[in-house]
Amino acid sequence: MEQYSTFSEIYDYLMDTKDYDLWTENIIKIYNKYEISPRKILELGCGTGNITTRLYKKGFSIIGTDISREMLKVANDKALEENLRIRFLLQDMTNLTFNKKVDSVISICDGINYITDIEKLKKTVNNVYEILNYNGLFLFDISTLYKLKNVIGNNIFHENFEDFSYVWDNEFNIETRILKFELTLFLLDEDNTYERFIENHVQRAHTVEEIISVLDEKFEILDILNESLNKPEENDERIYFVARKKGDNNGK
Repeated sequence: MEQYSTFSEIYDYLMDTKDYDLWTENIIKIYNKYEISPRKILELGCGTGNITTRLYKKGFSIIGTDISREMLKVANDKALEENLRIRFLLQDMTNLTFNKKVDSVISICDGINYITDIEKLKKTVNNVYEILNYNGLFLFDISTLYKLKNVIGNNIFHENFEDFSYVWDNEFNIETRILKFELTLFLLDEDNTYERFIENHVQRAHTVEEIISVLDEKFEILDILNESLNKPEENDERIYFVARKKGDNNGK
């Protein structure tokens, strides 16, 4: 089953402990630090729109994109419920076909980790470069090697809720830095019986050096920060990269 298909139905329940307000505040703090007030933002891997909607409410014009049709439906439904006029587009960040310029591109909460091939990562960076206006900002995060190896690692997680249960079975390869995880979902249906669904996900722990190497040709790296917006430390689980598009004042 495709990643984030059935999972989309329970994603927000499982992510309820994530501090989306803090993520949003950090994005705005980074914009303010570099005196950037983007008129148009493109979000890659927006999922169910938790960051998208918050930035929109803060006054930003933002378009959300994701590779999962099911996740986008949830995002769009939530936006409609709150009368938020946000566009959500079905897009693969490794093969973007977006043809308008924006002032900032963001990708928050592991989107880049799902790109497991370095050549595809380079292609994504090139796509972002072409989309950005002159001096445009590319802001994204990654889950670190420490997190994928030591926090998730080869562990099994499971949890029971009133209407569903899940088993999250992980396998991390230290040589390839690839994390494979099988997510087994048990969802209660209308007949009051549980139906089982299985999704397989793959992420890669990119090193800071790899990210720098991929960005270096097209972008000026302004900052590498942890979630406290300080310099990263060894045991940080998430790192932000802040990069500005290189080029002349014609945006090329």
